[in-house]
Amino acid sequence: MSMLTSRGASVSTPSGSAVSRRSARAVVSAINLDSQHRLFELFREAIEVSGKDMDDVARELGVPTSTVEAVLSGDRDMTLTEIRQFAYAVDTVIVYQGMPRATDNLLSRAKTIRQMADVSWVPNDWEIVESSAR
Repeated sequence: MSMLTSRGASVSTPSGSAVSRRSARAVVSAINLDSQHRLFELFREAIEVSGKDMDDVARELGVPTSTVEAVLSGDRDMTLTEIRQFAYAVDTVIVYQGMPRATDNLLSRAKTIRQMADVSWVPNDWEIVESSAR
């Protein structure tokens, strides 16, 4: 069994088998979730670097500190406008990127899970883990 994994998100397929549309969509979904976690890490780091604390950020945003805590823990979703406002409050630039037809793109470039890890838009800290079938 081969598995493409990063920070708890993973997609697996039998070793050497072809990548299915379902596996490719699972990778796209896992990468999107991973990107969301990276955004929250960036915000936590930006707060620390700015010298502000969560109370300062909450005050600047006009929300309770509990809202900032919920956002940073991933317990509260944010709109794009809220992401922009949060980024401004912690003096951070956010760059949105997209990959139209990501599943088709992935399928056309990777025939195995191992090759998925080498596709240019897959985050480079994702790794292949080989495990025995259960």
